Amino acid sequence: MAEETVIQKKEKGVGCRLRAWAAWVLAAVLVYVLSLGPVLKIEYSNGGPSSPVVDAFYAPLDWICSHNQSADVLMRWYLGGVWGVYP
Repeated sequence: MAEETVIQKKEKGVGCRLRAWAAWVLAAVLVYVLSLGPVLKIEYSNGGPSSPVVDAFYAPLDWICSHNQSADVLMRWYLGGVWGVYP
């Protein structure tokens, strides 16, 4: 059995850390996007439109949906079809 050199071990460690970092970033983005549904459901169930803080926090999603028709259709399906919220 051939022994790995120190450099090979470090290269494997860097690749593993990079994949773990990328997975955490992807998970954070998914949580951010998918959290809009429950947040709007709570906001609308309290009798009104979303607050300025919620609007500011989710402004990047609003911008993406206003500039990308596919994202807009998907977000409208998610909010309306899954959460029953029609902003």
